[in-house]
Amino acid sequence: AILLGVEIDYASTLPEADIPAWLGLLNAVIVCVFVLEIILKLIAYGCRGFWRGPQAWWNIFDFFIVAVSALETVLDLWARSLVAAIWGSDAFSVVRTMRLARALRGMRFLRVFRYFSALRVLVLSIVSTINSLLWTIVLLFIIFYSFGVILTQLVTDYCRFLAVEASNNMNAVPECPAELDKYWSSIGQSMLTLFYAITNGVAWSDAVRPLEDVSLLAVAFVIFYIIISVFTLLNVVTGVFVNTAIERASADKDIAALKAFQKRKEQIQVLRHAFEAMDHWQTNNLKIKDIEEAMGLESVGA
Repeated sequence: AILLGVEIDYASTLPEADIPAWLGLLNAVIVCVFVLEIILKLIAYGCRGFWRGPQAWWNIFDFFIVAVSALETVLDLWARSLVAAIWGSDAFSVVRTMRLARALRGMRFLRVFRYFSALRVLVLSIVSTINSLLWTIVLLFIIFYSFGVILTQLVTDYCRFLAVEASNNMNAVPECPAELDKYWSSIGQSMLTLFYAITNGVAWSDAVRPLEDVSLLAVAFVIFYIIISVFTLLNVVTGVFVNTAIERASADKDIAALKAFQKRKEQIQVLRHAFEAMDHWQTNNLKIKDIEEAMGLESVGA
């Protein structure tokens, strides 16, 4: 990951030809080490143990990251050789391929997640909420669409009335004032405005103000939407996400084992301090009398 950052930093300030060659060589060496690691795991665990063992998901994850890294290295070397041989419109497409290959390097950094429990908890928590996230998106889309249809219909009728009144033509095309057209000109624009209103993309008061000329009913619908979305829906969704993340983190065997090990270490440390407090003379031998006397001490009794 550090090498990736160094190479990208070099590439941002230097021409392609001036990027040190040792960076590419070192990158290839690291990828070879990753590939060797996967091969050794396959030999040690066997195919069944690697793909279906207790660490199967992490092994699959590692295999995917290493495969992407190897593909990126091969594409990079291939693109460099072609760029050196040709130049022009054909070379431009090769350079684009090389840039795409380099973008895949960022995937390699994801391997560190499995080695840090705090990162693992965060990643597992995020992954566990994907199902809830998808249904939340569906629910929000339904709400956006429902209110968007109502508000767009009210605005369209108002704009049609203005156009008819101005032209004395019942078939006049609706023409909205600039502010209404900015926020409520179509169902898609209305849905986007409603999304902005609850994500601080736009002040909802600015979006509501043009509706005051349309009708109080339109203003009431927006206020009702804000109440439902901000004070009810988002709070409930946040609670569901938090509960799902906590349950998933608690269900992870590795994290549970790590917590149990940490708790055991803390208990051993407490007992060690207690026995050190009992052993006044540091003889490493305790008598019943020493223990009875020490139990009277507030620090040991606690």
